[in-house]
Amino acid sequence: TLFRSALATSIKGNIDAAMQWTSYGATSFPRSRSRGVITVSMRTAVPTRSAGCPFYEAMELANTRAREQGVDPSSYTHVEYFLPSNFGSCAFSGLANVGCARPFETKRPGACFTLIKDGFPTTRMHELGHNLGFAHAATPGNGYGDDSSVMG
Repeated sequence: TLFRSALATSIKGNIDAAMQWTSYGATSFPRSRSRGVITVSMRTAVPTRSAGCPFYEAMELANTRAREQGVDPSSYTHVEYFLPSNFGSCAFSGLANVGCARPFETKRPGACFTLIKDGFPTTRMHELGHNLGFAHAATPGNGYGDDSSVMG
């Protein structure tokens, strides 16, 4: 087993601690290898349910605000966007593009994004897993049915 269940126990802490625990120490994402976290003021109201789920527009606005602070998000391989839990009518806790930064491939700045609407490190791990090319850990008839994996 490459990854053990993050769902079977309560993981406290950051994404690095959670990744190390679930991968038996084989995978880590230490803060020291990150270019950091930036906070941007969107200077706009949170979309209401009637506005739909305008996450692409929110990502573009966040990118614009980051560039105004001298940070170009397209220079990062992985960019995480944290949305308020009441953001529009979006039905997801997390969303990511799949396979944009597979291990051992050449890094492609600007290739990956994740959207996070909750505070659980396992959601971040799950969405980062999609960026790395992982599919859902499914069981027959259930696309998310394997609770022994963070991808379940």
